[in-house]
Amino acid sequence: MPGLRFNSIAAFNRFMDDKKIKKPEPVKNTVSLNFTIPANRMNETEKRYENQVLRPLFFTKDIIYYEFEGVTFNLAGKEKKKNGCEYTPDFFIIKPTGIEIHEIKGAHKWEDSVIKYKWARDRWPWFTWKMVEWKDNDFSEVRI
Repeated sequence: MPGLRFNSIAAFNRFMDDKKIKKPEPVKNTVSLNFTIPANRMNETEKRYENQVLRPLFFTKDIIYYEFEGVTFNLAGKEKKKNGCEYTPDFFIIKPTGIEIHEIKGAHKWEDSVIKYKWARDRWPWFTWKMVEWKDNDFSEVRI
């Protein structure tokens, strides 16, 4: 049945009924007890950074493109996920002057994230790397 196209849900349902194909069961709502932040979901500090810093720069054309968790660096070497040592910075940013990587931190800076940030920064020095901290109601760059 490759290439079949239907112009309405009713046409799809008639086709399914004619062929006596069992329709998929609807997915039931489930409750998840996972308290970690899912991938590609910003925390409040990252949302604030996007709204207060990145979007204004995008609209003034100082930023060509940006993406949240848009790139992942394999820190261990060329073998993909050989030892699971990867680093995904918060924002991948393309500017007219080059590519920037921004890591956004709130009140806590976890030691492993700082180590991975430094490791990636040293391994790929041709990007501009910035660690930015939200402190005293303002964003400021952290030198590490």
